Amino acid sequence: MGKNIINIALFGLGRIGQMHANNLINHKDFNLKYIFDKNQKLTKKLSKKYNSIDKNIKCIFIASSTNTHLKFIEEAVVNKKVVFCEKPLDLDLNKINKCKKRISKYKPKIQLGFNRRYDPAHNSLNHNLLKGRIGKLEKIIITSRD
Repeated sequence: MGKNIINIALFGLGRIGQMHANNLINHKDFNLKYIFDKNQKLTKKLSKKYNSIDKNIKCIFIASSTNTHLKFIEEAVVNKKVVFCEKPLDLDLNKINKCKKRISKYKPKIQLGFNRRYDPAHNSLNHNLLKGRIGKLEKIIITSRD
């Protein structure tokens, strides 16, 4: 393992949460120390699989249902945790803005997942569209397989 190990808690053990869990346990700089899902049987089963029972956490990974994201973000920020949250933050922009206002005094470190603006293929497409190299965009369909 790397010398600056980051202890992680993961909330949400659905398909995307389990994908993140597998990525975290296979990365030398992260230590998946705690997992939680509202399905207690699943939490117990996967806690054993991932050996994740400690609560000495620096970073919170949020992969739970969308309607829980802002609550978990606020609790994590108040407790001085770094946050990674799956998209979307919420379905209501007003709720997001209110949350942002409440937590801004903590100067949080938050990253939102699935930000394709930095994806090399998306960036190249945008660049070539703006330069007029590939014609006019009429429709775009994106399929993601994680």
